[in-house]
Amino acid sequence: MVLLSFCKPDLSYTRGQNSFSNTGLEFSHDFSLVKQAVLNLQKSGVSVLLSVGGGAYWSGTKSINAPALAALVSDLNLDGLDIDWEHNLAHNYELTQAIQLIRPLIPGKLLGFAGWSTGAFTPQGTYQGMSIHAMQNAGHLVDFINIMAYDAGPPSDYDPRKAIDAYSSYYNGPLYLGFIIGTPGWGGHLLNMNEVVQNATYLKQKSSKHGAFIWADNKAGSPTDTQVIGKCREIFNVSSAPQQPTPQPPKPSAPKPSLSIKCGVCQTDFKI
Repeated sequence: MVLLSFCKPDLSYTRGQNSFSNTGLEFSHDFSLVKQAVLNLQKSGVSVLLSVGGGAYWSGTKSINAPALAALVSDLNLDGLDIDWEHNLAHNYELTQAIQLIRPLIPGKLLGFAGWSTGAFTPQGTYQGMSIHAMQNAGHLVDFINIMAYDAGPPSDYDPRKAIDAYSSYYNGPLYLGFIIGTPGWGGHLLNMNEVVQNATYLKQKSSKHGAFIWADNKAGSPTDTQVIGKCREIFNVSSAPQQPTPQPPKPSAPKPSLSIKCGVCQTDFKI
């Protein structure tokens, strides 16, 4: 799965617009080329979703434009949408409303959301418990939750396994545990491979339906995104996404049947 990040929740977009103007997506290539890249990924077995929000676009109250989001998902032929709402506990109903507004507009497509590191803990302070309202009131409408188990300090301050237990107590669908590559946005703790093994193994033991996600593609750090993905593949016992079959040269066409005849008058041979 690949998430295209990030789109503004209050974007301006209409069906058939086919441009990224006023969407928040800052691709350096035009709409048609990105759409073709999406198709190429899908042909190789990768689901591509639109990620809306993030800390830059949804760290405060925003009016979500659900029809515009659905139109953009449709025009790019995406497989669904990921809601990355990052406001605070006092506005926890906003995530619930976003899910409820978007779900009927993208029938048959994937819908998930990013859960804050402490989003399923006992509510207190600014962010702790901020995902509970959505899980209780709209959890049945989402296909997965990404636990942002990073930007929360060192293991002595934050244990992703406790977050897994907390989210599991409210939501019984697939949970994808997040690993951040390189320098985090907050807290300064750098990921190491022992943590990847420990936390991913714990999640796998909870259920085989769970998995992992990486923030972000090509982000510099050690271990690298490729190394973390490779280790998670081993732990969750999954293969690479299926690849497109190698194009085969066209088979030579069978020779057309021919018939030889001789003119009975001039004795000339003809072949048809």
